[in-house]
Amino acid sequence: MSKLNGKWALQESINYEAYLRATGFSDDAVDKFLPLLEATGQSGLVEQYVVSDTSIQRSLFNGEKLIKESPVVPLDTEFEGVAVGNRQIKIYVTVVRPDRVEELETGETYKAATIREVTGDTLLVNQKTESGIESTRRYYRIPEIAYCVRHVEIKMRKIDSNDEF
Repeated sequence: MSKLNGKWALQESINYEAYLRATGFSDDAVDKFLPLLEATGQSGLVEQYVVSDTSIQRSLFNGEKLIKESPVVPLDTEFEGVAVGNRQIKIYVTVVRPDRVEELETGETYKAATIREVTGDTLLVNQKTESGIESTRRYYRIPEIAYCVRHVEIKMRKIDSNDEF
C-alpha cells in the first residue's frame, strides 16, 4: 500500500509561481489559482491521494471544500487529460516504492517531472521542468481522525434533529 494515501495539508511552497508559468498557466490562471494553491494549513490547500495497485487519484480541497477531483489515472500507462488551468496534458505515473511516486507530465509547450516522497507524516513534492524551473512543496499528513470528526458532527446533527426513530 502506498504511503501517499490520505490527506495532506500544504505547509510550505517554494518557487511555485515560476513553476506554474513554466507549465503553461496563463497570467490570468496564475492570478486566479495561486492564492489557493499556496494557502497553507488545514483550512488552505489540502490534497487527497488514493493509490491502488493499478491507479492513482488526486483531489484538491480548499480546507474541506472539494475544488477539483482528478480522474482515476492508470499507473505505468500514458494518460491524457485536462489539468488545473484547463491545460491539456499527458502524464505517466509510477509507484517506485510505497513511499515514492514519480510522474512525467507533457504539456503543449513543456515537459516536467514530479517526485512525491513520504517520510513519516511529511510529503515532499519536488517538481522540475525540462527548462530547469524547480519547485518544492512540503505537506503534513492530516490524521484520519481530523477529517472524520467533521463527518460525525454532521451525522450527529441529523440524528438530533430527527424526531422519528
